[in-house]
Amino acid sequence: MRVNPGLLMPFLSLLLLAAPASAEEHGHIQGRIVDATTKQVLIGVNVAVVGTKRGASTNAEGVFRIENLPENVYKIRISYVGYVTHTETDVLVVRDKTSYVSEIELRAAPLESDAVSVTPEIAAAPVSSHSFQREELRRAPGTSGDILRTLGTLPGVSSSEGEFSAMSVRGGGVHDNLILIDNIPFAKINHFEGGSREQETQGGRFSVFTAGLIERATFYGGGFGAEYGGKGSSVLDLKISEGNTESPTVSGSYDLLGLELNYDGPTYLFENTSMILNVRDFDAKLALELGDQEDFGDPTLADVIAKTTTHLNAQNKISLLGIFSTDRLRRGPHNIIKADDLVENDIWDIDESRWLLGANWRLLTSKTSVLHNTFYFRTNDRFRSIGYAWADEFGGQLPPSESELQLREDVGLQKEEEVELGWKSDFDYSINDWGTLSMGIDIQNVKLDYNFRQNGLDTLYQFTRNDRLPDPGRKFLVLDPEDVNYHFDGGATHAAAYASFDATIDKFVVIPGLRYSYNGFSKASRIAPRLQLRYQAAANTMLNLASGIYYQKPINKFIAASGTNNLLSDEQSIHYILGVHHQPADDLKLTVETYYKSFDKLISPTGSAGNVYSNRGDAWSSGIDAILLKRFTDSYYGQLSYSYAIAKRNDHDGFGEYTSPNNQTHNFSVFFGYQINREWFVSAKWKYNVGRPKDRFVVHENVLNNSEVMRFSKEITERNADRLPDFHLLSVRVDYRKQFGPLGLITFLELDNLYNRFNTWEDRFSELTGEEKGLGLGFFANVGFKLEI
Repeated sequence: MRVNPGLLMPFLSLLLLAAPASAEEHGHIQGRIVDATTKQVLIGVNVAVVGTKRGASTNAEGVFRIENLPENVYKIRISYVGYVTHTETDVLVVRDKTSYVSEIELRAAPLESDAVSVTPEIAAAPVSSHSFQREELRRAPGTSGDILRTLGTLPGVSSSEGEFSAMSVRGGGVHDNLILIDNIPFAKINHFEGGSREQETQGGRFSVFTAGLIERATFYGGGFGAEYGGKGSSVLDLKISEGNTESPTVSGSYDLLGLELNYDGPTYLFENTSMILNVRDFDAKLALELGDQEDFGDPTLADVIAKTTTHLNAQNKISLLGIFSTDRLRRGPHNIIKADDLVENDIWDIDESRWLLGANWRLLTSKTSVLHNTFYFRTNDRFRSIGYAWADEFGGQLPPSESELQLREDVGLQKEEEVELGWKSDFDYSINDWGTLSMGIDIQNVKLDYNFRQNGLDTLYQFTRNDRLPDPGRKFLVLDPEDVNYHFDGGATHAAAYASFDATIDKFVVIPGLRYSYNGFSKASRIAPRLQLRYQAAANTMLNLASGIYYQKPINKFIAASGTNNLLSDEQSIHYILGVHHQPADDLKLTVETYYKSFDKLISPTGSAGNVYSNRGDAWSSGIDAILLKRFTDSYYGQLSYSYAIAKRNDHDGFGEYTSPNNQTHNFSVFFGYQINREWFVSAKWKYNVGRPKDRFVVHENVLNNSEVMRFSKEITERNADRLPDFHLLSVRVDYRKQFGPLGLITFLELDNLYNRFNTWEDRFSELTGEEKGLGLGFFANVGFKLEI
């Protein structure tokens, strides 16, 4: 899907022309407050506008309304006896409009004796959990609005901060993270996955969701409860905004990466129904030209995301979600010729589209219980073609013109089709003062149609010392189509069920849980016990402990790659976490955690050539994570984090134990945001990571024994025995908002890697020269504006 920018300009012009004249310079704030567990409305909750004498209380429907506030950006503080005080930040009041605050959930105070007023994520927060509010996501510097890049500042999270936005957590892999969008599993959150053979395992490059769509992001770095399953490292729980039922807002924005249109307001078709609509068109051609990165390729994407929320009555709420997302990443001779050399000589064409249709139905079954049903339908279609370019007449160097390149296109072809139908049901029941019983089921039906094809023989110039070479004197591998060509057309039904109990006993909070899972491909059942224990050591200090067993199904691509892979077992990990949460102030939290994780039955390829995998790997990781977090409750917020981590893996393939691929021993980041006034906001981030591990190898020269077609090969002798250079950067972002009557103008300037350090995320070996070249990025700038009415 492509959108002509010229078609959008009349729309933006209409925003200006449609702005009605109004002398009214005051607006209103309205919202609804419920209990976080039972979802029952809370009556008589005190809502105060910070810095003013204005406020209100919730009525019998849990609704509050504060009228006739002067135009400005406000914070509201919400307090209620027996509940944790909550602060809602960045509430914008525009003249003659009602700013609707999405349904706010208040958590019961963790202990009756606890008189400290704190935000929900500080008090009674699960072990290893962190949360971000919308403005913290949107204004994070150096992320271009990408949610996964924002998470890269958290302790225990390892990310390249370069071309790829995928993350690994506490020794896990980039595919080991459960991602939920409105309670729906959505693994295909990233655009532009893969590329060259080496990049197919590194995840994606850019999130489907813009930061302004997400009302709240909650991240669990380990030890999560029995309600979550299917992945072994972490959980990212994203909540899309519900929309404004009172006043509509239409906006259009443009920056160097593309265009975006948004609607937030009533549907005008159904009573008590709001709608969020987001349309985005992304074409990075201009940004790549300005950054002298045209050799990267031609990436384009488009997203359409719509959500409606309907309050049928006091007991029933229904939300509908629809997502269509498509991207294409092409790299051809016209891109290769723009490079400085032929190290990146890959040609590829990757075309992917995804659909997601979902429905959430929340039913208040009694005053102490709630039933939440989620239904979803997901499809994903992906086509990948890969080839190569070279120039033997120029000794492996870049020729003067594109026409002098030698090409071999469509060497490997891969077509993927996935269809998934799912149902989740969760039931929570509060048992007086005893605690809360939670239970649920999860059923998924998955159908896969994968086709792998290779046209002719393919020569691999990278291999390991343990690969079986037909001729010991031949220092390269030849991949036969028979080792690759395979068509998988099959499906399976997966199932899971869980139960947990959240109990408070004196100064202890105990949460035991049990999860059952069934893998429809391997026909195996698993039982996974979980436990969280929290102890209130002082009025503002909690000691935390968590442990549990986690099972992870093989990713679909592994299942479908060969005739034996569908029998792959679930990977297993066991988490042990011990930590302390200290809260010196209402909006300030210090968390220090130490952890140990063991991994078993890890999936790894049986060799450098072919698509056969086995469960022969095991691993372990341990470390210390620390974070000091200041929430955005006044004019500034910030974060200081540090991680020390060790992660080792053994694939039992002759290399022994080695450093895990994503292990970065030391990670440090500092982040700060300051609201100067109602119009100006500035934020900055500095991050340092130890370089990622890389293999140790030897180079073999003229492996084809042909001086006119010179080729080199790389033989890996030790796994991840060396490291890339250390990574560090400074990113700065400035936001400006000006209100012209009902029309708002928002502009931003983002400077990433301000001092232009070349940060390497990969060393690429060239079979044409026998040398490695570091791939990475230096300084990047993005600027944009948004019109809102």
